[in-house]
Amino acid sequence: VLRAPGMLSLHLHVDRVEAATKARVWDDEVPAYDMGDTAAQWFTDFLGQKLRLVRFDPEHPRVSDTAWTGDVKALNQFSDGFPLLVVSEASLAD
Repeated sequence: VLRAPGMLSLHLHVDRVEAATKARVWDDEVPAYDMGDTAAQWFTDFLGQKLRLVRFDPEHPRVSDTAWTGDVKALNQFSDGFPLLVVSEASLAD
């Protein structure tokens, strides 16, 4: 269940397979599942731009670039490029 100010609650069933689609994360195009027109309209209305809500397809792993991870096979999903991103208070303050 998603809630936002001024919006009706959005009830999603994440255990159901929705329509297969593709999502772009930087230069990667990865398989995903579209969560439907109702979810898309909810996010479009709330954020004021045309959007689709998708979830990651775990059957198609996305591996981080080995140029940065060396021999480590670092799996991530829709994150920027790594399964764990670290930030410091100093960088946030800057």
